[in-house]
Amino acid sequence: HFGLPWELNYYRFHFDVVKQIEQLAGRHHYDLIYQRLSMANYSGVVLSRLLGIPLILKYNGSEAWIARNWGRPLREQALAEQVEAVNLRHAHLIVTISDVLRDELLARGVAPERIVSYPNCIDPEMFDPARFTTQEVLKLRARHGIPADAVVVTFIGTFGQWHGAEILAQAIRQLIETHQDWVEAKKVHFLLVGDGLKMPEVRKALGEHTQGSCVTLAGLVPQHEAPLYLAASDILSSPHVPNADGSRFFGSPTKLFEYMAMGKAIVASDLDQIGEVLANSLQASQLPLDDGVAADKEPLALLCQPGSLSQHADGIRFLVDHQNWRERLGRNARREALSRYTWRHHVQAILAGFASCE
Repeated sequence: HFGLPWELNYYRFHFDVVKQIEQLAGRHHYDLIYQRLSMANYSGVVLSRLLGIPLILKYNGSEAWIARNWGRPLREQALAEQVEAVNLRHAHLIVTISDVLRDELLARGVAPERIVSYPNCIDPEMFDPARFTTQEVLKLRARHGIPADAVVVTFIGTFGQWHGAEILAQAIRQLIETHQDWVEAKKVHFLLVGDGLKMPEVRKALGEHTQGSCVTLAGLVPQHEAPLYLAASDILSSPHVPNADGSRFFGSPTKLFEYMAMGKAIVASDLDQIGEVLANSLQASQLPLDDGVAADKEPLALLCQPGSLSQHADGIRFLVDHQNWRERLGRNARREALSRYTWRHHVQAILAGFASCE
């Protein structure tokens, strides 16, 4: 049964979790608890005490803050914040995904030795462009009416508040309407995969081009097909935008690392962790004049000012026009992803932090 007020169901879920895992613990031995912080759920704290085992808490940001700023406001905002405080106070180790969130935890009184900060990562076997044959790529393109020889610019995601999909949509419209001959000559095709809160704004920004010959809105696709969509692309867009309330962007976009692992050229916002991960990249405000063949540095991507549709459009134009740069950036990005951003790296950092705090 679902009760009202709706948010109280979170608390009831907490008690269900405690009951079920306590029963499991009577039949199996566990060495630790790893819990992703969720709304009104302090089951990890309770179970840690009941079972006498450590709690590792995964903190991707305040769910109470997200509800207030990006979602459905809570009636019991203060209570939700108290539950988060209990989790943060009693966890033996807190794992977070960005230095912005680490700094937030420090400001909330968490001791530095109880924090491990490591970005989100990828499964290198799943996100491997070599998994897919040319025939598979062409078949996917054909499914969506995309020409085999098109230069495909892709965004994939949940169209959330922070994704900036509407910025990309505005950049697409600008490119089509001001550089139509170029779009047609270069056979540029824009592929947007996913759905979510910002989709109405994306459709509005695209206008009549929503149903145009060079734009495809693929909608939601099965999760396991996401790597194939990336493999079928030439340029990948990550137009993330700052938080509306002026606070620092605290995310660690999984899409960024998936993009990198697939070995594709990336146009991304120079925003907190995104800019840090892609440091030493090309800048949309200072694009090189050469074709990339003799370049002496190894940039990872092309970075734009967050929220700038003109820079995002310029970045796309540059990469469409310079295949050598596309290939160079893709190689560099994949090498960086495999050397630093696999889940094995992430888990090793957690275990090292756990060992030091025991």
